[in-house]
Amino acid sequence: MADEEGKSGVVTADGTAKPSLIEAENPAEVLAAIHVKGRDNARTPMQWERQPQRRPSRAARRDQAQPNHGSVNARTGPWPTPTRSSTYRRLIELRRSNPVLVYGHYQMILPDHPQIYAWLRTLEADRLLVICNFGCEPVRFECPGNVRFDRSELLIANYAVDARQDLRAFSLRPFEARICRLL
Repeated sequence: MADEEGKSGVVTADGTAKPSLIEAENPAEVLAAIHVKGRDNARTPMQWERQPQRRPSRAARRDQAQPNHGSVNARTGPWPTPTRSSTYRRLIELRRSNPVLVYGHYQMILPDHPQIYAWLRTLEADRLLVICNFGCEPVRFECPGNVRFDRSELLIANYAVDARQDLRAFSLRPFEARICRLL
């Protein structure tokens, strides 16, 4: 996109124009700003085996195996129990077997909480409560009074929890997440 002076650039999501890398006075500053929000550091290939690569490759340096590929890989772990892949399988099965997760009405529960992201999914009489602590510190969850239920059924959690625990008020561990059916 060209501006009034005929220079091209990029229009960001907020509508402001930014010069392109080629036209920048200091390309290193532009690249540093991109790297702050970029995801290239997260784009390493999945390490499936202990070997650095299954077959010879001319992949770019960032596509090479990580130094810990012998101990951290999909086959040997180390993974906590349950494994990450088994948790994903359980989440996929949960989504397939509960239409409320796909088609249910979404309602935020604690929209202003700085650490807890919690919401209800409702489809007819089926209601699921999803509670996530996105902080690295424990935090107390208190269910708002407008979310009414007699009991709950724990469907999945990423920590071992007492399924009989009352959901009205309890402590969430760092990065803990739970999905419960409200009955």
